[in-house]
Formats: sequence, C-alpha cells, structure tokens
Amino acid sequence: MSLNKKSVTVNAMWHSLAALFSTGVRFLTIPILVRILNPEDFGNVAIAMAILMFITMVFGNGGAVDSMVYFAKKRADMLSTLFWFNQALGITLAASVYLLSPTVIIWLNAPNALPYIQALCALFPILMLQSVFRGQLIAKLRFAYIAKINASASTISTAIAVVLAYLGAGAWSLVIQHILMHSVLALAFFRASCEKPSMKISAATLKAFLPFYYKTAAYNSIIWLGSQAPLLFASKFAGATGAGVYNMMLRTSSLPREVFGQGFLMSFFSNLANSQAETQSKESQQQSLFWATKLNLWILGTIYAAAAVLAEPIVSLVLGAKFAPYWQMFQWLCVGMVFASATGGFIGFLKGTGQVGAMTILSIVRAALIMTLVFVFWRLDNQVLSIAVGYALANTLVTLIYFLVMIFYLKFNAKDLINNTFAPLMNLSLTSLGCFGLLQLFSLHYTAHPLLLITVGLAIFGSLFILFCLLISRHDTLKLSRTVQYQLAQKLGR
Repeated sequence: MSLNKKSVTVNAMWHSLAALFSTGVRFLTIPILVRILNPEDFGNVAIAMAILMFITMVFGNGGAVDSMVYFAKKRADMLSTLFWFNQALGITLAASVYLLSPTVIIWLNAPNALPYIQALCALFPILMLQSVFRGQLIAKLRFAYIAKINASASTISTAIAVVLAYLGAGAWSLVIQHILMHSVLALAFFRASCEKPSMKISAATLKAFLPFYYKTAAYNSIIWLGSQAPLLFASKFAGATGAGVYNMMLRTSSLPREVFGQGFLMSFFSNLANSQAETQSKESQQQSLFWATKLNLWILGTIYAAAAVLAEPIVSLVLGAKFAPYWQMFQWLCVGMVFASATGGFIGFLKGTGQVGAMTILSIVRAALIMTLVFVFWRLDNQVLSIAVGYALANTLVTLIYFLVMIFYLKFNAKDLINNTFAPLMNLSLTSLGCFGLLQLFSLHYTAHPLLLITVGLAIFGSLFILFCLLISRHDTLKLSRTVQYQLAQKLGR
C-alpha cells in the first residue's frame, strides 16, 4: 500500500486549522500578557513548563502516542495494556519530580519556580491518560475531531488565563491555563474513544511494544534536551529574567511550526505507519520523503524567511517595549527554523518506517550540537542573544547532517534531493535578501509604525517571492496552478 498523499494533506490541514485557531488565540493574547506580566514571571513558568514538556514529549507524544499509532492495528489489546502501563508511569514520575524539585530549582538558579513545578506535577497522570487516547484517535485518522477539541480547549484556557492575569494572579494564571487545557483534552479524548480500557494487561503486548516505546521515549528525551538546553542555560547563567526573555522569543518563533509543522509530521507518520511504508520499495520511500521535504520548505520555510526579515517590527508590535530590545534573538531563531523546516518530515519518515534506532542516533547528534554551540557562544559573549545564535546555527548544521544521512545511509538519490530542495532554498534566499535591502531603504526615508513596516515588508516579500517562483521554479509553479484550476473547475462543475 503506497502513501496516500491526499490523506496526509487533508489530515495535516485539519491539524493545522485547529493549531492556527488555537495558536491564533494565543498570538492575540501574548501582547496582552507581556504587558501585564514581567519577564521573570514568564521565566519561572517556562522552567516549570520545561519539566512538564519533558513528560509530554518523552512519555506522552513520544512513547504513548507513537506506540499507540504504530501498534493499533497490530495488537488487539494494545489500548488496555498501554493505558495501565502509562498510568503507573505517570504517578511514579509525578511523585519523583515533586520530591526532587527543591534540588532542581537550586541548580537552575530559579528558586521562585518551585511552587509552579510542584503544582504542575498533578498534570502528569492526566497527560499520560490523554496521550493514550490521542494516539488512538490519530491511529483512526480522526484529525478533524482532535482539531476541534484542541481549538476549543486552547481558546477557553487562554481566555481564563488573561482574566486571571488582569485580576493579579501573576504567573499562576499561566499555570492554571495549562492545567485546565490538558484536563479538558484528556476528558474529551477519553469520551470520544470508541474503545475503553479493560482491566486486562497482556504481557505479550507489553513485550511487543516496550522496545518501540523506550526507543521513541529515548529519542524524544534527547530531542527535549536539545530544544530545552538553551532555556536551561539561560536560567542557569542569566536567572529567571533571562529565561523569560529567551522563552518568549522561542514561543513566538515556534508558532508557525506548531501550526503547520506538527500537524504535517503526525499526519505523515500515521499514514506511513498505516500504509506499512517499511515494506515498500526504496523508490517509493524516497518519493514520499522528498515530497514531504519540498512541501515543508515551501510552506514553513517561506513563513520563517519572512519572519526573519521582519523580526524587528514583529517583536516591537507583538511583544512590546519590554522585549523589543531583544528582537535579534527572534531573528536568529527564525533563521535556524528556515533550514530546520527542510527536514520537518524526516523524523516522521523514520518513525513511520520503523527506523527508531537511526532516529535516536540523530537526536543525540542534534542535542550534542545544540548544547556545544550554545555553550561556546555563551562563553564568547555572555549575553542571552548568544544562546539564540548557537541554537540557530546548530539547527542549520543538523539539517545538513540529515541530508547526508538521506544520501549515504538511506541510499537515496542525491541528484533528486538537490532537485527537490534547490529551487525553494534559492527562492527563499533571493527573496529574503531582496526584501531586506528594500525594507532598509524604506526605513531610511520613512519612520513608520511597526504595523506599517510589517505590511510593506510582506507586500515586498510576496512580490519578490512570486517573481522568483516564475524565474527559478517555473515547473512547480505551473504544476500548482494547473492543480488549483482543476480543483476549482471540479468544484464549480458540481
């Protein structure tokens, strides 16, 4: 069975629409919250959330969701076995983190984060329950339902957080937001499940999925370390305020990836697993991966390139005066994301084809590069900006390594890879440089409001992007144009 590209695209669109809605709500509330709360509030909660994210990424999305998706059609009693295993693990982790948190906050130089960490420990069992039933819904490709619930839970919890912040709740407003959102998601996914867990635990099923569970959990723990190491560095060396500034820049720069990248990754992975991609020919696998690479570059790469060019007015408009001096951090993070977007589908491909070992090794390389470069740049220049520079350059190097793995380990055709990535990368490079130069000329002659600068910048970026599409990637542009015309004709014909 070959990869169903239409199914991947439709499911990714559902996830992206929900993420766009919920992220849009958060995007609208960020300018409000940053004007009520101070950077230290965001830093303290960011440190607590880093620990919560460890549980979510490693044992939730990493272990439980991926295992449920991969084994849903292979083991009849998968749900019950995974459910009880996850609950026991969640309770154990909650107790362990609660007891160790006083020691952790001393090492991280953030003593005021202690009550937030301990409060979020109550979420661990809830997250573990949520991940099992989310995995079941993904395995059944119920992305539309997941999208609606995610949007609703995010909207309600974010609105409550804003109200609480106005009432003087401070950082607790952000903690309550996350507890409420994940509780609503867990309840909704549990109720939507067509199958409920029984008291039966199958030793054979446990033995079958645990190697996959542990490998994906190990992979995600290293991914967590790589993504959160800069935040931990900022907290350790610059305190909660430095961690708050870095976290806010990272949160803002991560919005496009949360909207488009995560939805595509999960949809791509679930469709590869359902189509048993590991049994397909190398040519078919290569076609699926290169298609995903090109699509991610055109969509995510374009968004991040525009954001990098317009970094200063975006930060000034969205985050306000408290964070405006740090706009270069946002710019560097977006530059790193441009290159990282090229391999957005690669991890989904390795998961979907069962190559968890290779995925884990690559995650170790990524984490090592990020920690090394972040530390080196911090030692060279003791500023929070240097952490963002190290993180961005590490992501760029990781992208090059991923491409080398595709060629030398997976034995995919290097020429086909170049053909699929050259046009988007060249287009984005020329568009970004041209837009940056023209925007600098505009700024020299006019002192404009950030919103006007963003509007003018997007108009210039869009015009140059279309021009270079016609010059550099004429074939892809014409192919897309014909597809759109055909779809419109079909719709109008009905």
